[in-house]
Amino acid sequence: MNESALSIAKELHFYRDQSSCLNNIGLYFSKLDNYTQASKYYEEALALAENISYFQSQSECLTNLGVLYLDLGDYDRSLSYFNRVLEIDNNSGAIGQIIIDLNNIGTIHRKKGQQSNDLKEYENALAYFKKSLDLSDNFADERSRIRIINNLATTYSDIGIYHTSLKYYQEALSLALSKKDQEARGSILNNIGIVMTLQGDEAAAIDYFRKAIEISKDTTNNKILWEAFLELANTYRRQGIFLEAIDYYKKAISIIEKTRSSIESEELKATFFGNDKKLEGYHNLLDSLFKIRNRQQGDALGTDVFDLIERSKARAFLDSFKIS
Repeated sequence: MNESALSIAKELHFYRDQSSCLNNIGLYFSKLDNYTQASKYYEEALALAENISYFQSQSECLTNLGVLYLDLGDYDRSLSYFNRVLEIDNNSGAIGQIIIDLNNIGTIHRKKGQQSNDLKEYENALAYFKKSLDLSDNFADERSRIRIINNLATTYSDIGIYHTSLKYYQEALSLALSKKDQEARGSILNNIGIVMTLQGDEAAAIDYFRKAIEISKDTTNNKILWEAFLELANTYRRQGIFLEAIDYYKKAISIIEKTRSSIESEELKATFFGNDKKLEGYHNLLDSLFKIRNRQQGDALGTDVFDLIERSKARAFLDSFKIS
C-alpha cells in the first residue's frame, strides 16, 4: 500500500506524501530487523523532508534513525539523532513527541552507563525519564507512559535499588495489561525476571522468563524474545542444567544471527555484536557445551562447539577471544 501511495505521490509531485511513504516503508523493514533497508528509506525520507521544511516528517525520520542505531549499539550516532529531533520538537511545541524524545535520550544515557559503569550516566538517564514522565501526566498517550515507567524501573535495577525498580515494574505491568500492550508486557515480565535473579529467587525468575517468551512469540519484537531466551538459558546454566541452557542459548542465537544476516555493512555488523548481551550468549553457550562434554564420552559436542565458532563469522565475536 505504501509503495502504491509513493508511486502516486511521485506522479503528482506531492513531496510531503513521498516523505511519509518512504518513512513508513522504512518502518516496515525495521519490523523485519532489516536495518540496511530501513536506514536507506529513512535517510531518503529525511532528505526529502528537509528539502521542503516538512518538520513533522523530519521528526519522525530522525526518531526512527535514532531507534535504529540504538538497536545496533551505535549510541553516539543514536544520541545525535535524538538531540536533533528534540530541537525540532521543542520549536514546534509537539508535547507528545517531546515526551518520546526525552525517553529516548534517557535510554541512551542508561546504555552508556551500562557500558562505562558510570553512575553519572545513570543519573542523567533517571533525570530524562522523570522529566518525560512528568510531561506525560497530562498527556493521553498511555503507550509511551508504560515504556517510560519500565525504563525508570530498569535504571533503578541497574544501580541496585530493587524495591523501587519492582514498584515501577508493577505499575508499568498493570498499565500494559489494561491497554492490552503485549509487547510492553513481554519486556516488563522479562525485566522482572532479571530482578528476581539479582535477588536470588531463580524459581520466580524462570517463571517470569517463560511468561515473557510466550507473550513475545506473538509480537514482532525479536529483541525481547532473544533476551528472554538468553536470560532463561543463563539461569539454567547457573543451576548446572546445561542441556536446557544449551537449548535456550541456541534459540537466542538463532534470532540474533537472523537479524545480523540482514545487515550489509561490515562496520554495522561489528557494532551489532559489540554491545548489549549478544556476545554473552555465544560465550555462555560455548562454556555450557564444554562442561557438558566433560560429562560425556565422544566428540559430538566438541564438533558442535567448532561449528558454532565457524558459523558466527562476526568480527567482534572473533576479536573478543584472547589467546593466552
